[in-house]
Amino acid sequence: MQEKITWESADGHSIEGLLTYPLGYQDGDAPFPLIVQTHGGPRSTDQYGIWKTGDFLPITARQGYGTLQTNHRGGTGYGDEFLRDMVGGYFRNSHLDVLSGVDALIERGLADPEKLVKKGWSAGGHMTNKIITITDRFKAASSGAGAVEWMSQYGESDAAYNRGWWFGGKPWEKNAPTENYVQTSVFNELWKVTTPTLIFVGEKDVRVPATQSKMLYRALRDLGVETELYVAPGEPHGFKKPSHRLFRINKELEWFEKHVHNRSYEPLLPPRS
Repeated sequence: MQEKITWESADGHSIEGLLTYPLGYQDGDAPFPLIVQTHGGPRSTDQYGIWKTGDFLPITARQGYGTLQTNHRGGTGYGDEFLRDMVGGYFRNSHLDVLSGVDALIERGLADPEKLVKKGWSAGGHMTNKIITITDRFKAASSGAGAVEWMSQYGESDAAYNRGWWFGGKPWEKNAPTENYVQTSVFNELWKVTTPTLIFVGEKDVRVPATQSKMLYRALRDLGVETELYVAPGEPHGFKKPSHRLFRINKELEWFEKHVHNRSYEPLLPPRS
C-alpha cells in the first residue's frame, strides 16, 4: 500500500512524499522500521509506483520495512521557486525537508524512531552522505553513486554543464565561487559520521565517478566507521545487470537487518532457468 503524505519542513514550507507501508500493515499496528529513500536528479520527483528496478519497494515491504520517499526542494513538479531552492547552495533546505518528514511519521506513530535507515542513489546518494554527517539517528545507511567533494565531482562528471548554477559559477573561472563548493561539500564533515554505511558504485560510472565513493569509503574506514564498498564491474551510473541489482538488494537487506534488528538475513536467490 502506498500513500501520499504531507508535512511542514523546518521553515514551515509544505512538503509532499510517498509512504510505502510494510506488507500486511493495518491501522493501529506497532510503529515499523523506516527506510528513508531520496530520489536522484535532484531535478526529479517520486511518483506513485512500486516496480522501478532500482527501488526494491516490494522486497523491502515484504521484509517488514516502510519506505518514505521525499519530494524535497530542488526537485521538479512544484514550480520554479521550489526547483531553484538549491541555486547558490546545494544543501539549503532539501536535507531539512527529508528529516522533517521522518519526524512527521514518528509523530503520527507510524515510524519507529529506533529503527531508521537512510538510502539513495545518485543525488539520493549525495543526500545520504549529507544526512549521515548531521545526525546519528539512522542505524544504517546505503550510499549509491553519491558525491562527497563538489569541485572534483565537477571536474570528473560528464554532466558538469548543468551543475554550475548550484554553486554560482564554475570552480576554475576567474573569481570562482569556491567557498560555495567547499561549504556545501560533505568531505570536510565526514569526521562527524558514526552511521554504519554501505557504498555502491559502478566501475564505469561517468556521472558520479567511482572516485567519489572511494573517498567516502577511505574516510569512513580511517575514522573507524563500519563501512563496505562495492564497485560493480563494467556498470555505468545505474546498475544494468540483474545479478548486480540482486547483489545490491541482498547486501542492503543484510546490512539493515544486522544494524536495525541484530539478526541474520537469508539472501534472495535468482530464479531457476
